[in-house]
Amino acid sequence: MQTYTLCVYIELLKSNYILLEDDDTRKMLDVIFNSMLNERDLKGIHKSDKLILSRVFGFQLLNNTYYIFVTLDYTLINNFGYVLSNNYMVYISSPLYAVYKAFVLKQEEAPEKMYHNFRSSVWWDKAKREVSLGKPYM
Repeated sequence: MQTYTLCVYIELLKSNYILLEDDDTRKMLDVIFNSMLNERDLKGIHKSDKLILSRVFGFQLLNNTYYIFVTLDYTLINNFGYVLSNNYMVYISSPLYAVYKAFVLKQEEAPEKMYHNFRSSVWWDKAKREVSLGKPYM
């Protein structure tokens, strides 16, 4: 019985989306990344982690489903997990708690309906606006 339960948990974490970056998507994700680089609250996060976290945020809104960045970097989790989840709609977890976090997020409204409640809504709105205007990205 325990094996069956474990399979259900693993199935919940699987994504049905292929995460491909076409030119417009890459442009949006890069705008989000650059916005994340400028956030004062996130200054202590390494640039490589911010790149991954910006992709997590962008893809969850593009696909209207929650994503969780699973990591063993407990410094990142302990120092920034609360700020990222409560202010920026970016979710990180250790592998041990990722399944629980997935169940919690499954109960939430879809990201498309919720993102306005977070400071990171500025990132998403800016990215959509720049892509819609066809601005060249540098």
